[in-house]
Amino acid sequence: MAVLTELVQHFVVLMLENRSYDLMLGGLRDPKYVGVASGRELPCEGPLGPTVAISHGLPPDRMGPDPKHGLLDVRRQIYGALPAEPKADMLGFARNYYERQLNRSEFHGDRAACMRDFMTIYAEDRLPVLHTLAKQYAVCTHWFSSLPSLTSPNRAFAHAGTSRGEFEQSTFEWFGLLRDITVFDLLPCNPGAWRVYHSGPPHLWLMGDEWLRDKKDNFRPFERFARDVRAGSLPTYTFIEPRHFDLLGSGTSQHPPHSVSAGERLIASVYDALLSNFALFEKTLFLIVYDEHGGFFDHVIPPGHLGWDDGLHAPHVVVPPDEKRAPGFGFDQLGVRVPAVLVTPWLDAGTTVGWAAAERALRQTFDHTSILATVDQLAPSAHVLRHSRRAQAATALNLPARPRVRRPEECPGPLLRGVALHDASGVALRMLEPVPLGTAVAHAETTPDSGPEKELLDAWEQRSGNRSWAELETHTDTLLAPSP
Repeated sequence: MAVLTELVQHFVVLMLENRSYDLMLGGLRDPKYVGVASGRELPCEGPLGPTVAISHGLPPDRMGPDPKHGLLDVRRQIYGALPAEPKADMLGFARNYYERQLNRSEFHGDRAACMRDFMTIYAEDRLPVLHTLAKQYAVCTHWFSSLPSLTSPNRAFAHAGTSRGEFEQSTFEWFGLLRDITVFDLLPCNPGAWRVYHSGPPHLWLMGDEWLRDKKDNFRPFERFARDVRAGSLPTYTFIEPRHFDLLGSGTSQHPPHSVSAGERLIASVYDALLSNFALFEKTLFLIVYDEHGGFFDHVIPPGHLGWDDGLHAPHVVVPPDEKRAPGFGFDQLGVRVPAVLVTPWLDAGTTVGWAAAERALRQTFDHTSILATVDQLAPSAHVLRHSRRAQAATALNLPARPRVRRPEECPGPLLRGVALHDASGVALRMLEPVPLGTAVAHAETTPDSGPEKELLDAWEQRSGNRSWAELETHTDTLLAPSP
């Protein structure tokens, strides 16, 4: 039987923000998706009662306040009450959300309503784009963030297989520690080897002005993606950044409080573009993945944590990267499970890849360094597997391939014309309409206190003395402008 390595020539990765597997995919009803049952209770001491329960439904399109998800918060979420000899139980999410966000003196919203929103996961087909692709192609049921912490170190592992000992957002200085070791540095610097599509300032600007200017030929606005696909000009590796800033509801990253529906439209637009050139789609693997869980509930104990053997596990050793270890964290534990969907016509509809898979070849554990392992299979001369963690990572290309789709009409979609979204009240929205700002819940924050949006603005303030997103956008546009 053929494997994907023999058929795929292009790898497209769309990395979105801050949503857990159970939140986005845990409501799929088939047990093979390793979701979570409605009614599962979590401890929540305080006026909301001793416990709160997971429900399947439709969370607010704009969730707020944003759950905390730094290293210490994630540890509390994974280890619950933190006894003297802690054992992971995944019971601390509700308590942590209440204590860190809802029980603050500056919070004036409805605590009970916020907790109900937090404990609601998307029921089947409530995310029509992501759920359609998940059921019609393949889901990695055990893809974990690379460490139990924030956006930046996890994106660093996706780009370089290491965060150089850093595990918090505030300790990063524009990704400078990663220069010369990212996949973008190790692949040939030409648009045929790799390309980054972005909407607004890319998060990779944190690598510095000089780095971005040197590689500007490899960066293109996302509006070019569909045209390049139709022209058959995709490179070996494509990385897509969403729009990180939510001006007038334009953010597409799904980072709270950004609109989930807007991110759904972004996913659909990438898929529809690929489907427009079926000859290219047949040679492409499209991965939809999230950088980390964002503090949202997931019930699967990640590898490396005491107690992670829950009877469904596959043997997996979390290899630390080669560099220094930060005090207090050994980089030998994965972070919380995140959604990961593989789209290619060479995978059977309903395929699941993970610990519960029926076929032994599909029982794999992934983290973000699997992105690098997959690139390395497509471009082995680049030697992107330079670090220990990514050298042992599972690749998405060793899966058995089956030609179940032979014609474009056998594929679902195009999704932008074929699926409706719903706002927080369940009212259908046509896909091409902007998500009304009125769908934001009353208690949603206007600006997240973590993630790429804040990080980009902090870096711009450090460089220019102001926090004007418009000026940052002008600055990066200038850096990426074609040479005269």
